[in-house]
Amino acid sequence: MWITNIFKGIDMWITLRYNGFMPIHIPIYINEKLIKTYHIGRIEGDTNPDSINKYLVIQDDQLWNVGKEFDHRYGDGVEICIIKGINACG
Repeated sequence: MWITNIFKGIDMWITLRYNGFMPIHIPIYINEKLIKTYHIGRIEGDTNPDSINKYLVIQDDQLWNVGKEFDHRYGDGVEICIIKGINACG
């Protein structure tokens, strides 16, 4: 599948937070050098597969209040969410 090829070489993991906020962290490396990290978190919505949720994406160590918002259907999966988040950064 083409999605798999996009994420080769990207070390991606999900960290659960105590407040129910579940950020997705996407570090981007060139060779062994970390050049950027994206952080995506759901700010509105739920885990119903048909829910259109609101997400926020930030780069590196930005504060959440300066992030870019985007919408994502929960049932479309984490890969599509990541692509939408990176695209929202422009």
